[in-house]
Amino acid sequence: MIGDITPDYNRCAACTKPNATSRCGKCKVVKYCSRDCQAKHWKLGHKKCCQKAVDNCTLRSALNGGNDWLHITANECEAIAKGLRSIQQSDPLARKFFHYFDAVSNLGGCFVG
Repeated sequence: MIGDITPDYNRCAACTKPNATSRCGKCKVVKYCSRDCQAKHWKLGHKKCCQKAVDNCTLRSALNGGNDWLHITANECEAIAKGLRSIQQSDPLARKFFHYFDAVSNLGGCFVG
């Protein structure tokens, strides 16, 4: 849980729709709602950081120290910032995340873990 927000690990990595059921065939971490979203996300930069799955690692275990840090590319950080831009005026937590991802998109990405 981050502040009063519980992360949703079942959202599409490309469009953020809930209940994404497909996973990246290589890393088995990132989820998608469609093959179209997977292809778009791959081209936006997931292909640069995607690593073959080890011991069926999940995003939840990666974020909780069960794996090395998860790298989010500059393009992915930029996409996250773009998504947060519209809600950051009305949500203080979204504003903090917007400023963070906007800044790190110019630094080559970030690691979460």
